[in-house]
Amino acid sequence: MAGFEGVFNFSQENISKETIHSFTKNNYRKVLSHQDKGVDIYVYSDEENIIDWIKQENNDYLVIFSGNVSNTSDLKRNLLKEEDNSELSITNLIGLAYRKWGVDCVKEFKGNYAFIIWDPKDKKILLVSDAFASLPIFFSLRGELLFFSTNINSLLKIKEIKKTLDNQSLAAFIQMENISYEDTFYKEI
Repeated sequence: MAGFEGVFNFSQENISKETIHSFTKNNYRKVLSHQDKGVDIYVYSDEENIIDWIKQENNDYLVIFSGNVSNTSDLKRNLLKEEDNSELSITNLIGLAYRKWGVDCVKEFKGNYAFIIWDPKDKKILLVSDAFASLPIFFSLRGELLFFSTNINSLLKIKEIKKTLDNQSLAAFIQMENISYEDTFYKEI
């Protein structure tokens, strides 16, 4: 399945080459390496058009996307003037929704998807998965490094992330055969 992975580095130190190479072990290729406003961003994916800088009047947003949004026509009607309802990439549509509704934009999307919005002006990162987490986003914050992936196995390969089992999640899974969609079997993810 398609997806993405990467890291936001908010420190002034470089990320180790070993960590960067762990991303390429999934046959993903680098689609973004960006340094700006105190953050280094590295994104890897097997998809072509999943990432866009959305240029807005007062702010730019980075949008990273994977999946399928089924209500793009409705979103375009709500976000664009009729004469502007032209071909618009899904990443641009997400950027426009974020500009209009802010964080509440996540309520407007239907489908199976995962996306990230990086707002450098407000220094906010929004990690979004559809309501059923059919394409989840796993993440781990290690100091000033935010690792993210749509595949938990990618994060397990990164040496900076400990693989400590979360006994509460394991117990919940054994008792109920599921765990909260907000939890994993690992404390650090």
